[in-house]
Amino acid sequence: MKSCFVKLPWFASLAVFVPLVMLCAVISLDLLAQAGGDKGNGDPEKLLTRAEKLLSEGNGAEAMKLLQPLLEKPLAESGVDDKQVERALDLAYNGLQSLGAAGTGVDDLFEGVHKAHPQSWRVLAYLPDCWIAALTRAV
Repeated sequence: MKSCFVKLPWFASLAVFVPLVMLCAVISLDLLAQAGGDKGNGDPEKLLTRAEKLLSEGNGAEAMKLLQPLLEKPLAESGVDDKQVERALDLAYNGLQSLGAAGTGVDDLFEGVHKAHPQSWRVLAYLPDCWIAALTRAV
């Protein structure tokens, strides 16, 4: 019985398989990036919900990593609105409290939010309320 395959030289088979392997690598890297490799550019509401879940599980450090881009980037860059910044600020304070850094990290957190959102009057008006709440919780 004769074989129906054509015998190719070794370099011809490489010319076929190398582009195929490269295509598979590019597709898999793209799928990895879409699956969560780039968590900073997700939907702000989903990030807030995920941070809330992490805090309820006692993982304040991971929650803070998710919340920092929302709080320390201007509204135009982060894609959040004022209410989401307020919610993220509350969650970030709870995250600092769970990490045991509520006293030392609050100043840096509030200063970062103030620098990132100097034109947002709602966020600026909410900061003193957060500060008073932080002081009363710390006592």
